[in-house]
Amino acid sequence: MDLTSRIANLSPAKRALLELAINAQVSKDESNTGAVIPHQQQRTTAPLSFAQQRLWFLDQLHPGKADYNLPYLLHIEGPLNIPALCDTLNAIVARHEALRTTFEKREDEGVQRIAPELIIEVPIVDLRDHAIRNDELQRMIDGDAALPFDLATGPLLRAKLFRLAPGHHVLQITMHHIISDGWSIAVLNRELGTLYNDFCRGQTPSLPQPQVQYLDYAVWQRQQDAALLQQLAYWEQQLNGAPQILELPVDKPRPAIQSFRGARRHIDLPPELCEALKTVAQRENATLFMVMLAAYQLLLHRYCGQDDILVGIPIAGRTQPELEGLIGFFVNSLVIRCRFSPELSFRQLLVQVRDTTIGVFSHQELPFEKLVEALTPQRDMSRNPIFQVMFSLENNDPVLPKMEGLDVNSQDIGIAKAKFDLTLFVTERTGSLRATFNYATDLFLDPSVERMAGHYLTLLKAVVNEPEQSIARVRLLSDEEQAQLRRWNATATDFPHTTGMQSLFEAQVRGIPSAIAVSDNQSWISYDALNRRANQLARHISILGVARGDRVGLCLE
Repeated sequence: MDLTSRIANLSPAKRALLELAINAQVSKDESNTGAVIPHQQQRTTAPLSFAQQRLWFLDQLHPGKADYNLPYLLHIEGPLNIPALCDTLNAIVARHEALRTTFEKREDEGVQRIAPELIIEVPIVDLRDHAIRNDELQRMIDGDAALPFDLATGPLLRAKLFRLAPGHHVLQITMHHIISDGWSIAVLNRELGTLYNDFCRGQTPSLPQPQVQYLDYAVWQRQQDAALLQQLAYWEQQLNGAPQILELPVDKPRPAIQSFRGARRHIDLPPELCEALKTVAQRENATLFMVMLAAYQLLLHRYCGQDDILVGIPIAGRTQPELEGLIGFFVNSLVIRCRFSPELSFRQLLVQVRDTTIGVFSHQELPFEKLVEALTPQRDMSRNPIFQVMFSLENNDPVLPKMEGLDVNSQDIGIAKAKFDLTLFVTERTGSLRATFNYATDLFLDPSVERMAGHYLTLLKAVVNEPEQSIARVRLLSDEEQAQLRRWNATATDFPHTTGMQSLFEAQVRGIPSAIAVSDNQSWISYDALNRRANQLARHISILGVARGDRVGLCLE
């Protein structure tokens, strides 16, 4: 079937999505006409990108912290050529200027400076004879991951090789986020495999040199004022009147400054639920990302009771093709706004999320830092500006180095930093979905997040079974929780019907005078104190002429 016929056979909704995507691409192409990023010849300094500027400012505000370290581990099984590995790492540093960058202060502004050359040493730690090898390995890994970088002196990348047994090594690489991001780690791993194989064979490195460097991108980004103004107009309209604080029910008082201490809670979705979610997405001309995000928005709405909710989502930020193979800090944040009403069904909510997502993805070039600058939210070091919760879905297999003669696998380093109050990471692998709640331990206790994760799972099951039901009726509680709720609400009891309410109350006063009779959020009053106040009021109105049998109206807070 030719392309014209395939388009003609699309459903109206899918055709609308296609037209929107084409229009967005045309608009983008028009705005980027002649906007190929130029290479800055022999330039060694440049202004910071907008994203770098934010991290540099935070480092100036709170120096000596490791909150933005990006550590990762590779387990390498087989006869590792260590000299070739060291040559490979230094070849990658030579290829990417971002890895040779430091940040200096000039007239209260940050400037990035690129060193012409940088040699990374790779210390080898031999743990083969250590009595508690795995414990010592974890201790050293944690220690290196928590070691701060000095942005002014660098280097902002370090590597360490642990020898655990003959033919078993662990490579730890740690970078500062200001020179790298998640996409960059995939780039580094691809180059690690290719260059290692070249060095092992004694060949000249086969990778072509990057067309541009991160410095070129930073200079080019600062020159995009007209295009950014167009994007900003959309975002100002999109977020007009939106609340910039999400009041989630937390377990602890919010600290004045975020510590970024965090933890994680995982839930694995049953295979039949995964298939059902994909079916819902297909039926509504949406994606799995949109379905999971809509359910997350609904969970937040039910938890906090707000009818207007903002959730952040990360994007790669590499809109120019020449940036795809670069190591650097490109990741950007978008904001998905969702509005709720009592009569809204989940299906209608999904359509809203679908349309909003398409709109914001077609306006993704505006750096989040410029949006914050334009909206001027009240500065608050205790929370992230504009949004405090995030959502991310990853459906790509992790990129691992393909090193000849070696079996290489990655390992989660186990440090759960929490950049936001709450983040939901959904990982899609063949036939499976895992939802990971990353949460600030300054705010939430473990059992609360475990319960929240269970509610998300229950909610997903409910919406795939009845997508047309009102969002107010979507089930959150598990069978066990509903049974517990019924037990708590089973408060019926026998009492002497011939005895008046006044007598029953006075019996309480005699039996438990100090117990709380009435309370609100600010204060409480005991049975004894309430009884004394009631008697005082009775005497007072009696003096005013109220007799037995008269009706007296009460106006109480």
